[in-house]
Amino acid sequence: MIKLKTGFNESFHIPKKNIICYLLCLGVIVAFFGVYIWPGIKELEKINLQIELLRLSIKRQEKLFPFYEILAEESNRLNKYDILNSFEIEKCDSQGIMFEIDRKCQENQINLTEFKPILKKLGDNSEQLSFSIEMQGNLKNLNRFLKQVVMLSCVEYIEKIDIKKNDIKPSLLTHNISLLLNVTGSESIQIKGD
Repeated sequence: MIKLKTGFNESFHIPKKNIICYLLCLGVIVAFFGVYIWPGIKELEKINLQIELLRLSIKRQEKLFPFYEILAEESNRLNKYDILNSFEIEKCDSQGIMFEIDRKCQENQINLTEFKPILKKLGDNSEQLSFSIEMQGNLKNLNRFLKQVVMLSCVEYIEKIDIKKNDIKPSLLTHNISLLLNVTGSESIQIKGD
């Protein structure tokens, strides 16, 4: 028996066996929580995160879909072929993107050296990449390459496009760039040209 004193000059007795039972019950409850409840809470957090990422992905696709459709139609009219080619990228880093761009360009017989794309990370956020395209090809290949770059799932915007060639028709190029501006916002893109 354990005798406990209270602040009211009273005392009560708790059998040692009961204390052991109480501790065992408490241990069972803690173990149950640790084995079943806590992992379930963590798994629920993962599910909520996946749902949020899916929601953002769907929102982005809905935002860009009109641009996909319009630019594909425009490219078919100008160049007589469809440019709807998507990328599947698991890693949001520059090496992964360059690998996918190179692979896709080889599949579609596009000369990657015509563009010399430069990828630069903005701070520590690998989802925001700055593209500077040094144009050495023609409008047809630029349209095709620009379309594929925009479809990269981990790219939120094309920040800068540098046009180095004078043989590009400004009206057609400006038309396609304006479509991109309408989708991503005018503050996302800076256009420079000679």
